[in-house]
Parts: sequence; structure tokens; C-alpha cells
Amino acid sequence: WSGHQDYLFEHIYPGRNENEGVFSRQLSIEDGGFKVPTPVGQTDKWLFALNLKMAMPGNLPFSLFADIGTYHNAAKAFTGSEQFMYDAGVMASIIPDIFEIYLPLWVSSDIANAADITNFKFRRIQFVLKLKDLNPLTIAKNIVD
Repeated sequence: WSGHQDYLFEHIYPGRNENEGVFSRQLSIEDGGFKVPTPVGQTDKWLFALNLKMAMPGNLPFSLFADIGTYHNAAKAFTGSEQFMYDAGVMASIIPDIFEIYLPLWVSSDIANAADITNFKFRRIQFVLKLKDLNPLTIAKNIVD
């Protein structure tokens, strides 16, 4: 999700309706948990997704991530669409579960094609910033652990 999709105002988006600039790249991990904002996969029927993260060896703040999913009538969503969609790449956890940066390196053809069909601006770098969960005591405890 991005700011304009948060119609219940459940999240804090400094650039809620921005289309350009750094705050336009903020997302919330919702509805399938994909790290690439896309109109593909939005449905009011059913959606199945698997989200994976694998920490890098050592004490590095980087992880690999992959998301794969399908939804009602995925193969018939538009001409050339496939049954499954995916994204995968590298993630940096700056403040765990509060501020994370995602760099998708691979996306399925459905995600790439949907960006072309809808003139959606495909953004490579996205970030999660959960300002409402920003509790200094919890953050300090997580950093120490």
C-alpha cells in the first residue's frame, strides 16, 4: 500500500498523496506483502502469498527477500498475464520493524507489464516507515538485543 490506498488512515504517511520525491516511495506491507507497489493482484475475492526473508551471515543489517503470490483469476487479469507473480531482492533493516529499505531486483513479467499498461511509475527503491509504532523504549531494547 501507499498513502492514497490507506483510505482508513491506519498508517502515517508524510507524503500521503505524493507522486514524486522520496516520501512517494513509502509503503505499508499489506494485502499479500509485496515490496513493489503494483495494481496487479488487487482483488475482492481471494489472494494467496508467501513472503520470505533470509538474513545475511554475520551481524549485517541486510537480508534477502522474496514474495510470490496468486489471486482470483490471475491468469485472466489482462492479456498475457500469468497465474503467479513475484518480486525478490535485498532489504536493509535500519530500525527493525520500524524503518526498512527494499530494493527489488527481480519482478515477474505481470508486475513489469502492469506498470507499462497503466502508466504506473515503477520505483526500484521502496521503504517502510512505521511512525505510529515508533516507541523509543522498544527500539532501544531491540537494538540492544
